[in-house]
Amino acid sequence: MLARLVTQPRYFFKEQTKYRGTRTQSMLVVAIGIAFALTHVGAYYQLGDTAIDLYEVIILHVALSLAVPFGIWLTSTILMAMVSRILSRGLLIGELFRLVGWGLYPLLVAGLIQSAGRLYAIQGTAAPELGLFSHLSYEWEQYGTYLETANNDPVFLVATLLAVAAVLYAGYLWTIAVKELSHFDNVEIATSTALIISAIPTTLCLLWIAAPFYL
Repeated sequence: MLARLVTQPRYFFKEQTKYRGTRTQSMLVVAIGIAFALTHVGAYYQLGDTAIDLYEVIILHVALSLAVPFGIWLTSTILMAMVSRILSRGLLIGELFRLVGWGLYPLLVAGLIQSAGRLYAIQGTAAPELGLFSHLSYEWEQYGTYLETANNDPVFLVATLLAVAAVLYAGYLWTIAVKELSHFDNVEIATSTALIISAIPTTLCLLWIAAPFYL
């Protein structure tokens, strides 16, 4: 099924407008979250003895990595439906939700690449020094500083650029999805309008990919 999404995206989205259910998309989004969470799972093992003192922070980061893709999926769908209503007659939110979920699949590649690049970049980085009775906020800050050491590493920068390319490809898929859904809903949406609508999830995903550099 995913092979056809890669080789024949227009046909794939046209066919998917006929089916209901989001189980496969949900599994895909979970896999995306896991791909991004691998950064923190890998960091746990690289931290050695310090990891036990940072386990709460790492668990929170893993949970956040799992939650963000679902947040992007839901938020994007709502905003896309609202914008489509402003710019045209509006798209059916149920079908839109399903197709947006399928369009997220390049983020699985993005997550794996960026996680691998980040873990490579922090190899050999000294573990943060924690006090005997450090607070969670301090541990969060120290762990963030530890991860930030990757930000100037060429490998991580290249990995992030590749992740950005994957997101832009997802934007292309969302544009096709909007066009095909407009035909299904008997709503005429120009390509320029479809680009505006698909820019919503694309922008949210780009912000997520760039998060290591501003959060």
